[in-house]
Amino acid sequence: MVSVFQSLRNNLTTGDIVLSRLRTLCPRYRNYRQCIELTIDLCDSNIVRTHRFLTDTFQYVCDEAGRDIDTYNACWGRYETIDALRTCGSDAIVHLSVRGQRCRFFEDFESCTFYRIGQLCGEEPAVLMANFLNRSNTQNKVDFQCIRPPPYTGDTITQKLQIRCYDCHNAIGSASVHCPLSGNISDWWAAKTQCSGRCFARSPGWVREVVYRGCTTGFWLPNPLPRSGCWALNGNSRDIWCLCETDLCNTMDMRDIVEDTRI
Repeated sequence: MVSVFQSLRNNLTTGDIVLSRLRTLCPRYRNYRQCIELTIDLCDSNIVRTHRFLTDTFQYVCDEAGRDIDTYNACWGRYETIDALRTCGSDAIVHLSVRGQRCRFFEDFESCTFYRIGQLCGEEPAVLMANFLNRSNTQNKVDFQCIRPPPYTGDTITQKLQIRCYDCHNAIGSASVHCPLSGNISDWWAAKTQCSGRCFARSPGWVREVVYRGCTTGFWLPNPLPRSGCWALNGNSRDIWCLCETDLCNTMDMRDIVEDTRI
């Protein structure tokens, strides 16, 4: 699986990603997992990092979302889809060469991918690809200090769960209706995530009129965090995080903030 690791990690920066091809590697991944689980506690840190990366990626592709990915095989193999992903990667990769902008690569690439897949194949494939990128890029984001590494024991992530946050954005399609800038979120539609930090609504500034809502846990942010209010937390006056600390509280109206931070 070492060659798979090297190829996939490179493809996550170039956009050369075909989910249906990754599905064909699931038998190899399961054999690898049965073998490595017996010795992972004895391995050095580099092997453990590789194992985390492969587990994050293939657990999603092979087990959690496998059937849904197969449903849209016609989308993943289309020339237009492959070309769109590569274009998103080539447009965003410039940020990787600038030390202070490396984290922006993930933001731009993932936003572009979600938008383009939504245009070509519909909202459900766009969500599948977004979830894949979020899972697969976890180790890369840790390496670039974009997020903090989660507590890890073997394949188990342990976290103190305190509140729930809405986990959605308004980038495309029905998301703009059910997770709008106004914060009038459709509770039945929006995903919810358990959170041991603060809930947030974020206007990153460089993505026009898009607001992300979620949990701060895992993001590389100042410590301690403000308990509430709207702040430019990463030294970028256009990157505004509005925080709160009660259950499903991240329903802030972000229309004025988006207008103020428009490029």
